[in-house]
Amino acid sequence: MSVKVSTLDYENYGKCVCITNGVIEVYVSVDVGPRILRLAFVGKDNLLYNDINRISNKASEGITKAFGDGAEYAFYGGHRLWASPEDPVYSYYPDGDPVEWQQTEFGAIFTAKPQPVNDVQHSMEIKLSDGQSLEIFHSIKNLRNEPQTYASWGITQFNPGGIEIVPQVEKFESLTANRIISYWSYVNMDDERIHYGKDFITIKTHPTLSRLKIGFNNACKWSCYVNQGTAIIKEFDYTEGGQYPDFGCNYETYTDPYIMEMECVGLMTKVNTGECATHREKWTIKPVERMPSFTDQEDIANFVAEYIK
Repeated sequence: MSVKVSTLDYENYGKCVCITNGVIEVYVSVDVGPRILRLAFVGKDNLLYNDINRISNKASEGITKAFGDGAEYAFYGGHRLWASPEDPVYSYYPDGDPVEWQQTEFGAIFTAKPQPVNDVQHSMEIKLSDGQSLEIFHSIKNLRNEPQTYASWGITQFNPGGIEIVPQVEKFESLTANRIISYWSYVNMDDERIHYGKDFITIKTHPTLSRLKIGFNNACKWSCYVNQGTAIIKEFDYTEGGQYPDFGCNYETYTDPYIMEMECVGLMTKVNTGECATHREKWTIKPVERMPSFTDQEDIANFVAEYIK
């Protein structure tokens, strides 16, 4: 396998790094972020949402007080790295500075500038494998002269219009609880965008409905979003009995009229000075000839058997 790395200007994000194996390609911003802004088969449509017009930028009195006059957070779209649990101020550090990057044999490492106030430094290493997959290794270093506790949290924004498949836990014990589903405070539990089935939970986007976010202890260690004729499969780790944020969630999903987010969360970690909280994700994209059903569990199972497992 030959991986090629080059630079280019992309949309209104400035300089980006293109990593490709000739089958798939990713673009990563290095003038801001970093963000993975493009995921696609070579020459095909981008699967990731790009906030070209910066409609989701966030400013608040708290952000200004923490980070200075004029401070504003830009989501930019695509894939980003945060520390979990989310904080209404400190999560929104304005990461609009240039990013250091270094080419490797199979991709590149991207390291953001240290974040003052938060006293952390984010980095992502991207490795392309054969065919249609890539791996992302996320790392958040503690720069404070005392321990901090947080989890590494990868958040990926995809274009709306698809269906997400989250497998239900496969471990059954007759007398004890075997799964966690966490709901955010703004969620209506009978939201029409969620369907609960025996084997799979499905989530879809809607052009007018507002925010929806739920989280899971996803012991199956995968999820899938189907859109634009493509199945986007995420694989990630789960530690039985491990401490995860948001009442025990290692996988979370969010949607609004503009995006579908797939979010993978690492273990809550007491991070000593100079050490890192980490997590790994594997992404695979596959062309598909049909959409899965939103409600029919047998059809979803057939789709999973055909395209995912």
